[in-house]
Amino acid sequence: MTFFWILLALATGQGLRYLPLRYDTLAKGLNTYVLWVCLPALTLAMGVKLPLEWSILLPASVAWLSFAVATLWVVLVSKIWHFDRATTGCLLLTAGLGNTSFVGFPLIRWLYGEDSLWIALLIDQPGSFLVLSTLGLMGAAYYAEGQGRPVGEQLKAIAGRIVRFPPFVCFALALFLNVQGWQWPNGVAAGLTAIAATLTPAALLAVGLQVQIKQLSALKTPLMVGLVYRLGLAPLLVWGVYGGLLGVQGNLLGVSVLEAGMAPMITGSIVAAGMGLNPALASAMVSVGIAVSLITVPLWFWVLQWVGA
Repeated sequence: MTFFWILLALATGQGLRYLPLRYDTLAKGLNTYVLWVCLPALTLAMGVKLPLEWSILLPASVAWLSFAVATLWVVLVSKIWHFDRATTGCLLLTAGLGNTSFVGFPLIRWLYGEDSLWIALLIDQPGSFLVLSTLGLMGAAYYAEGQGRPVGEQLKAIAGRIVRFPPFVCFALALFLNVQGWQWPNGVAAGLTAIAATLTPAALLAVGLQVQIKQLSALKTPLMVGLVYRLGLAPLLVWGVYGGLLGVQGNLLGVSVLEAGMAPMITGSIVAAGMGLNPALASAMVSVGIAVSLITVPLWFWVLQWVGA
């Protein structure tokens, strides 16, 4: 049922493009709502509950490892294909970050059962969520700034973008409260959760509005580069490192591999679009990536079962 609503939201956004509306203005408004309202609310709600314990390191490191290698991959292929800064920054956020919760949780529940969701949660919260809030925003700010200025000015501009970005400010506040052992009162927590719950439908509508079917052929090279890593190389990397080098086995290995191969993170694509990093590609990575991942993720599960991993 989750995937039905995902596809419905994307299709609704795409359908709105054919109505006599300023769909570009509507998409921009939805992006602004997600970045300035939903994502800060989610950050405040979740940040105070992040488990700050050593036991989270193994599952959480899946997202950090995937993003680190994605950075190398994106920089390398961008030089080979001569991608501009906006395309490179977009690929960093969309190929480097997976949808480990909204798409990931239902798939993990279906393939590995309810008892394995704790692994997915640790991969998502201190993993994907934290990467986006730190390295993801830093990378986005770097590529959003043009070149041609002294290094000092560029660093100042990048730092300015980060500290003025509402999700980062809220993340810093939530992490401070977390360290202090402080939790939101029940009413505040419920309100933040309710606002955060509107993030996914709003983001999916925005993605659907920004997908231009006719432009997909023009985006095929960066789209292929991003999805090859996100859906293929990232899970293979995690399998090799965790299963081959570290000897991880069972559901911990399986869930880690599958979460590493989830479709691009919706929120990451909205951050990319909000910073002007090739919004058309950001939307295409999410919409095409979700559709393809519904095939590739079960395929990875079957391969793991077949080899007995």
